[in-house]
Amino acid sequence: MNIIYLYTDIDFSAEDREDEMKLYDILEHNDIIDQVIAAIGEDEYTTLEDYLFEMKSNYLTYKNTAAAVLNKIIQDLPKNAAAAKEIMDSFDPEKY
Repeated sequence: MNIIYLYTDIDFSAEDREDEMKLYDILEHNDIIDQVIAAIGEDEYTTLEDYLFEMKSNYLTYKNTAAAVLNKIIQDLPKNAAAAKEIMDSFDPEKY
C-alpha cells in the first residue's frame, strides 16, 4: 500500500491497515488503484514492475538454496524438539 502514499496525499490509519486485503478491495472497487497506476507513468511503472519480478526471482532462488533449507531447519528445531520431548515423556514401553 505504500505506493499509494507516494503518489497521493491519502493517509491510512492503523485501523485501516489492520485488514489490508479489505482496504485493497475498497481501493480497487472505487478505481483508486487504477488512478494511482495511471499517475505513475509508463517508464516508472515498468521499472517498478521489473524490480518486483527481480525480487520474486531472487526470493525463489534463495528459497531453494542450502542456506534457506538450513535456516528452515534451525527455525523449526525448537518446535520439533518440544514435540519429540512430549512423545518421549508420554511413551510407555510396557504398552508395546
